Amino acid sequence: MYIPIGWRAPAKIENLDELRQNLETRGGSVIMYRQVLSLCMFIQITPKFVWVEDGTSRFKAGVPYALRSVVYGWWPPMGLLPSIIAVTNNLWGGVDVTAYFRPEPANPEEAARLLARTERETRREELVEKSVRHGFAYLVILVLLVIAIATCGVT
Repeated sequence: MYIPIGWRAPAKIENLDELRQNLETRGGSVIMYRQVLSLCMFIQITPKFVWVEDGTSRFKAGVPYALRSVVYGWWPPMGLLPSIIAVTNNLWGGVDVTAYFRPEPANPEEAARLLARTERETRREELVEKSVRHGFAYLVILVLLVIAIATCGVT
């Protein structure tokens, strides 16, 4: 019997019409933040899409999602890493996914610039995830070494 311990929710965009309307009328950007929620042994990682006005801090827009992940995401042991990754990315401003919400720009240079920006931010998110996972693995090894040294020294 297979029991899933965690899952990534599909990117259901509940406020899609509102996001598109704000982009068309007021400009700005659509930013994707991640929210980690857990209960007992189950973890849910949900993308949240937020419209951020030009000149507004993406950091401030990501704080509520980072706080929710801090409070509700780390309870099971498997939730610690996804929570750290989500909080780090959310506080760094999330991922700008505006290019996916706008129609194709008439200027090919503008389209390439928007796509490159989105790809760069996605790579940053993947790099943070990889760094946190490696750092956590090194921390576990260090703790195990300290425990081994401490128990060997006790007579």
